[in-house]
Amino acid sequence: MLTSEIIITHHSTRPCGGGISKDILLNLKQQADIYLFQDKLTKWYHVHHRNLPWRESHDPYHIWISEVMLQQTQVKTVIPYFLNFINRFPTLHDLAKSDLETVLKMWEGFGYYARARNFHKAANVISKNLNGTIPDNFYRFKKLPGVGDYIGAAVQSIAFGYPMRVKTKKVPTYHICNHFCIFSRDRIS
Repeated sequence: MLTSEIIITHHSTRPCGGGISKDILLNLKQQADIYLFQDKLTKWYHVHHRNLPWRESHDPYHIWISEVMLQQTQVKTVIPYFLNFINRFPTLHDLAKSDLETVLKMWEGFGYYARARNFHKAANVISKNLNGTIPDNFYRFKKLPGVGDYIGAAVQSIAFGYPMRVKTKKVPTYHICNHFCIFSRDRIS
């Protein structure tokens, strides 16, 4: 599922015929362009997306661990680690019940061990304090060890369907525009 949200806010008091500001009319046109862009991007995704094991699940735990593993790591490197990790710890409770040494052993060779330690800590917090339920609220989820803005927004969006803004440095804006640019130069001010 691809979730996207683009919000344009612009305040102006300049009138433009009939008491409607020129900027509001422009905003309506921009909003139409944004919807067209979202539609094109979604259609492109459905045709060209890669089949990845974490996309086969709607389990917030699987989505979360994939996002943690994908930080600063190539997808082809993550796939075998993800599959082995989920095989060894199929549920959040299984992960929480395991000792840290076992978790770090499964993470061995992957690097960034702080990610594994924080994920294990967070699994314990959820298992002990939240009845094993991953919070479906961005702000509660973000309080867990190792969860920042990106992971929080990504998991809430993908696992729970909330429209969240996710900022990433992995996909530069110019790269997206090279494939989907729908604005002509004469309309860009």
